Amino acid sequence: MSDIRDKIKRQVELLGIALDKPDTYKIVDFEVMFKCNEATIKRDLKDLRALGIDIHSVSRRGIRVEGNIDPKVLNDLINDYVLLNNPLINIEKPTYFLVSSKKDSALSTITMIQQCIDKNLIAKILYKKQNRKTADPREVAPVTIFYGKNEYRLFAVEDHVYKQFLLSRIESVEISNKKFKPISRDKFESKFATSIDVWLGEKTYKIKLLLMRPWFTRRKLPLLIENQTIAKNPDGSMLLEAEVSSIVEVSQWIVSQGGGVKVLEPAKLRKLVLGLAEGTIKNYDDSL
Repeated sequence: MSDIRDKIKRQVELLGIALDKPDTYKIVDFEVMFKCNEATIKRDLKDLRALGIDIHSVSRRGIRVEGNIDPKVLNDLINDYVLLNNPLINIEKPTYFLVSSKKDSALSTITMIQQCIDKNLIAKILYKKQNRKTADPREVAPVTIFYGKNEYRLFAVEDHVYKQFLLSRIESVEISNKKFKPISRDKFESKFATSIDVWLGEKTYKIKLLLMRPWFTRRKLPLLIENQTIAKNPDGSMLLEAEVSSIVEVSQWIVSQGGGVKVLEPAKLRKLVLGLAEGTIKNYDDSL
């Protein structure tokens, strides 16, 4: 990692820690944490203040951030940080949604998790599921931060099960001192081998879709998933076959096409598509 990348990573993580635990860490603590000298930490604080962030070392207390950080500055810092650690992902939309929902804590959440990933340390998180009033404590082995459906997600292992967590629903992160065995990138990617988007699951379904000629003459043939095959029928239509882990994701894609894609198998997928289409039509009953 180059000096400039080291510098950006250190400064963003320093800020994230100061936001998460104000008045807890002194300059000397960050010297030890980042294996650098006092002058380097002081320059980091000065650089952050130049961005309009009111971060200071308070005598006999520690480093703290006063006031709120400009959302544009937060967006830029998170974008830079995520790209350093995950250079292949698209970051504009997920960063915007994360900052909108979590404000300053967006940065502390993402940096604390990334430190756990870098050091192979168990993360203690408070996670609030949808429609729950309170957050539940969880201990997870974080593997990577990725992007799906316009949100940052944490891919992690909890109780020997691969799971994903929305960063917007993580209320707090604590770095433990418990180590875990790192998981390879290949293992991570294999878990999504039968996923069209972000679905994780052990069960898979074999699907057959009929792509009617008027539909694919208006657009390119779809790449839904790497294992798909497409064959041309005598009438000019196309048969798409694939193995997927979620027929819900497939049904949503089919309905979004607005016609021209017909489910041949399985029957359960046909039922899902019909249900989604009927639900959409009901929204316009008054105008029919």
